Amino acid sequence: MCSADLSFWRQIFILIPACLHSVSAGFMLAFPAVLNPAILSPNSTDITATSDQASWIASSNGISGIVGFLILSPIFQSFGRKVVGIGLNVTMVVGWLTLYLANSITVLVLARAIHGLCVGGIFISAVTLSEYAHPCRRGYFTTLKKISLGVGSLACHSFAIICTWRQIAAFCIIPSALAAIFMLFWPESPAFLAMKGRFGESEKAFTWLNGNSVKSKREIKELLKSQMERQEVIKKSGKISIVNSFMKTIKNKEMQKSCFIVALVTLCIDACGRFFLLAYITQIFVEITGSKSIAMYCSIVSDLLNTLD
Repeated sequence: MCSADLSFWRQIFILIPACLHSVSAGFMLAFPAVLNPAILSPNSTDITATSDQASWIASSNGISGIVGFLILSPIFQSFGRKVVGIGLNVTMVVGWLTLYLANSITVLVLARAIHGLCVGGIFISAVTLSEYAHPCRRGYFTTLKKISLGVGSLACHSFAIICTWRQIAAFCIIPSALAAIFMLFWPESPAFLAMKGRFGESEKAFTWLNGNSVKSKREIKELLKSQMERQEVIKKSGKISIVNSFMKTIKNKEMQKSCFIVALVTLCIDACGRFFLLAYITQIFVEITGSKSIAMYCSIVSDLLNTLD
């Protein structure tokens, strides 16, 4: 069992911004459920839109999300976990600020597209947290991060009862900004530093995160040893171009199996409408019940179940 020592609180310091990012991501996924009814309302005194325009606004983050997925992984591997974490949260802040200041349909589409670049961060941040967290804490840290995503969508639907969509967008700047500030004081991931051959920095970061116990020393030695062996293999095999390295990885049967499993699981989650419901659940319940107030409360109940699942 992990003792309540200084390293525990340092890892809590890592967990907090990860959860704040997930809260903001939850708001982002659920935001169309708040925005669409407002801009489609004939009584709106703010921006108004047609059904087609509202659909484009809601879906624009999915289109830009493809770009985000393609660029995030190379940046993640080249520049490190800390840089990517800060970049994701700063981008989220820019997206929320753009939403708050939006004065036209075009700007709303742009704001949602900016947020789309961060969609891949939901998965990237899970990898980051697993690298930073001690093995005995990794499980419940990841669970808390997942719960935070549900809390974000729950809060978004709940705030819609008393706040306008602009006020919600302004509030959402706070968790992302706080997460970025927290991450400024993170060390880089020990695993990333070791992978890059920066073994001294890796050991220092690992000690800061996990303490200086005998067990921690043994773990960092094993990590450094495995990465040193990897570096030796790379040196002996000669320098391989990025394209050749990518093609070699893709042709690996184990890699192909892993990609197939991940694609299948992702398809199942998307096909069951989990993320679709976050964005459109309020409108769906309005169609079913005929009442906006009942639909909003039904959305909140759905979010509670999603958070607890």
